[in-house]
Parts: sequence; structure tokens; C-alpha cells
Amino acid sequence: MAAPSTPVLNDSTAASAAIGASAMRKATQRLIPLIALGYGAAYMDRVNISFASSR
Repeated sequence: MAAPSTPVLNDSTAASAAIGASAMRKATQRLIPLIALGYGAAYMDRVNISFASSR
């Protein structure tokens, strides 16, 4: 019986992993500020509505 073969990482697999990591880094750097701005706008809107209703 032959021994089970173990998967060997070749250059294309390593390159694919590096490209995936780079894509996640770029997406994170572009999305986090947008999400933070949206959260800040929603918070200011909520505060403004509560202030207006108290008057």
C-alpha cells in the first residue's frame, strides 16, 4: 500500500494566499473608515433627535 500523500504548498498556492491577504488588508483599510463615518453620522442623528424631542 502506498503512503498517503500530503499536500505540498507550491509557489502558486503561496502567491494566492499572499494576494488574498493583500486584498483583505486593502478592503479593511477602505471599509473601516467608511463604517466609522456612518456610525458617527448615525450617532449624531440619534443625539440630535433626542435633543429636539426634549425641547
